[in-house]
Amino acid sequence: MELSLIIFYLFLCVFFLRFSQNLHKFIGRAGNQNQLAHIYMKIVERASSDGTKNYYSIYYGIGKGQRKALGKKIFTWVKPTDEQKSHNAQVKKILALKEAELTIEESAQGSNHLPIHKKNGNFLDFYQNYVETHSRVHFRYSITEFKEFLGVESISASSITEQLCIDFRNYLLKKFKGETPLDYFICFKAVMKQATKEKYFSFNPAIDVKSKSNPKKERELIDLDEYRLLNNSICVNPEVKRAALFCLFTGVRWSDLKSIKWTSIRKDSLIKIQEKTKVEVTIPLVEPALEILGAHKKDGLVFDLPSYNQSLTILKRWMRSLVNKLITWHCIRHSTIVILGDLNVPIQVITKIVGHKNSATTNKVYTHGTKKAIKKGMQQFNDALKETVTDKPIPQVNVSPKEITEMVAALKLVGFSDEEIQA
Repeated sequence: MELSLIIFYLFLCVFFLRFSQNLHKFIGRAGNQNQLAHIYMKIVERASSDGTKNYYSIYYGIGKGQRKALGKKIFTWVKPTDEQKSHNAQVKKILALKEAELTIEESAQGSNHLPIHKKNGNFLDFYQNYVETHSRVHFRYSITEFKEFLGVESISASSITEQLCIDFRNYLLKKFKGETPLDYFICFKAVMKQATKEKYFSFNPAIDVKSKSNPKKERELIDLDEYRLLNNSICVNPEVKRAALFCLFTGVRWSDLKSIKWTSIRKDSLIKIQEKTKVEVTIPLVEPALEILGAHKKDGLVFDLPSYNQSLTILKRWMRSLVNKLITWHCIRHSTIVILGDLNVPIQVITKIVGHKNSATTNKVYTHGTKKAIKKGMQQFNDALKETVTDKPIPQVNVSPKEITEMVAALKLVGFSDEEIQA
């Protein structure tokens, strides 16, 4: 009995010892978290490379993206002149205001309180700062469309409701086709999610608003036979014809096509930074593309094209008159992808040629473009099946009257009636 009490007493000692250790760790961790929040939420100073200026950033922590620069205009002169002293004074006022805002943010941590400068300040400033820290091009387009949707240059976070988010999504669906409204609204939702984490909202107003794509008709494409027809035809604007065929040989976007300079043509290749993705592509030029270019010039634009709308109108009419299809500049780009795919060029190589960021986008275009080929293949299969079916009548079997009489008698023996035998 005494041994049992001793064991029980030892068990209680161990339990309370472990409990006190864990409690100490918990209190220490909580204290460290408060200390980190206080230490890292501050404005830090960084000298310029030449030592003449000091730039400033808000330091939130040691993680990625937790140091946010206040901008190139927020700096002070190290050894200011009389004129520069007024600039330093203005910047110090801005820094003092920022420090006050950080103090409010620190006091709001762990509570549901929303700092007033975030709740009522211009939310588009936060949106713009978020866009500048992300390389995905759709973020830039999303804030442009959001500003156009609002029709103003300023909106407070408190004014952004779930209904406004729904209206913005519907605005995108009405304005754009395909995956574009989906991509732009996904970016918008990412901004709203981060803004909620940073106490601009107590509840994310966009969380229940689903991103949607806008179904569109499949693009019509050009095949190699139609290219030969176009190459031998006359267009009312020869430059539009040159540009269209060059686009087919390279797969470049309209935004890149109209801005190609002769300095981008080097050693039988087109080397250019794409307008959309800001990524450099190198496209080896095939012989027909080099023939279109003709003699190399020192500078200037390669194609002397009218405006986008005028060029598109000329292109559509020219294509309609020859191949009876609705062909746009982007249709030609997709045609390049499908033609290369049909020639068994690997998808990864096509991705590099047309400048997609990943092969999934290229594969999606090729899959849509091969539907016509699938239909053609099934038609060929159908024709092959028809060839195996003969149109000749089924051969007749000669049976004598005696054999017929014996067959009728045998059928009657097993119970068939005269009507059934006749049938």
